[in-house]
Amino acid sequence: MKILAVFPPYKRIPSDSYGGIEKVALERAEVLKSLGFKVEVVVPEGSKVNFADKIYFIKLLPIDYRAEMSNENILKRAISYLKFLKRTKAFSYNKVYRRISEEIDLDEYDLIINDAFRQEIWNIYAFSKIFPIRKTFQMLHSGLPFIVRLPIRMIPKGIIFGALNSDIYHILKEKGLRAFNLPNGIHIPKDRKPEEPDDYLIFIGRISYWKGPHLAVEISRKLKKKLILIGPIHEEQYFINYIKPYIDNENVKYLGHVSEQEKEEVLKKAIALIFTSIFPDNYPTVLLEALSWGVPVLALEPPRPSGFYDICNSSVCISDKNIDRLTSKWNDILSIDRKSVLEYAINNLSWQSVILRKWMPAIESVLHDFK
Repeated sequence: MKILAVFPPYKRIPSDSYGGIEKVALERAEVLKSLGFKVEVVVPEGSKVNFADKIYFIKLLPIDYRAEMSNENILKRAISYLKFLKRTKAFSYNKVYRRISEEIDLDEYDLIINDAFRQEIWNIYAFSKIFPIRKTFQMLHSGLPFIVRLPIRMIPKGIIFGALNSDIYHILKEKGLRAFNLPNGIHIPKDRKPEEPDDYLIFIGRISYWKGPHLAVEISRKLKKKLILIGPIHEEQYFINYIKPYIDNENVKYLGHVSEQEKEEVLKKAIALIFTSIFPDNYPTVLLEALSWGVPVLALEPPRPSGFYDICNSSVCISDKNIDRLTSKWNDILSIDRKSVLEYAINNLSWQSVILRKWMPAIESVLHDFK
């Protein structure tokens, strides 16, 4: 069986900076290759992918993700969002894929996995023209996809959506759209063992209002625990107003945007990961990363639909909608066995488990319908 994996154009693969989509797309393709599939890839120029049977290069589109979306003024937020669309090349994004599709015989592939799918209406139509819709998983990496708000008549007939969490999957099915629940996984080495924790909490994510690092600071202060923040600053004024005043390198320490190796070294020794996303993240990679090291999660429950509810249960995550109630459950976090957390991650969140349980039935269904 021959698969074409299509990557976003924003970062070289493997990504040397913040890039959850790039990371999971790469790991998934590697696992599919290890399972015996023939895997070819479409990646930005300058990428170094060693496992693929064939590599096609597209133009690299480096972008600036920053957006001041925490502004309470609706007009200013709308203007900020339009600027964000411009910076992320949303209006001309699909052109790089149109060019490469003219060089590749797409009919020779049994399945196409499109992690570059963007949900602005003009891109939905463009991608439905570029890739054969009956055998392409259009992966939905947004937390609350724009696609679910569109009238069904506006969505190209026959398009197949890959929903990363069950909430989005059910919304799509209720609209009468074709979809599969295709969650992300994470690579967990067979010899991994949990580390003894040091006396600190950790927050990992973009420093922006929607990720809620200000709430992580509030939680750590209530618990009187040291907090380490890791992630790039995406909203400068938000950082200056709500995060910087608390950074003293004793109670709150900001490490900035560090390498994957540096991030892992800090993460694996944390007492717990604090998860405070205000936005309904589709399938938060940071949760997978923490649990894969045996690190439990202290979470302020995000709004639905969110992959949080697929990933976490009470044996590995302690959560609540209220900060005071959440911090009152601190002893529950301390009682969680890190070996059990790691075992849970291996059995439920590793790529091998996810591919066999979720992806293989979906792949077989598409192949059967396409014949």
